[in-house]
Amino acid sequence: MKLQDTIPCKTLRERLGLDDVMSGLQQKTLQWYGRVLRKEENDWMTKCMDYGEKGARPRGRPKKTWREIVEKDC
Repeated sequence: MKLQDTIPCKTLRERLGLDDVMSGLQQKTLQWYGRVLRKEENDWMTKCMDYGEKGARPRGRPKKTWREIVEKDC
């Protein structure tokens, strides 16, 4: 194999049977979300899901919340 013989990452992942990084992260995020949903209502993890910052927002686009990321992954 020569240096000029480049193989795309997608082809390598298919040969090795690996998932891409983003799908692995999405899967772990959804697993964690399911775990949080099964918790009791007064648990600290459940309370953190509904936590919002108080006060003035900084300039620019607001950061995505964990809930927004999970909704996009679903």
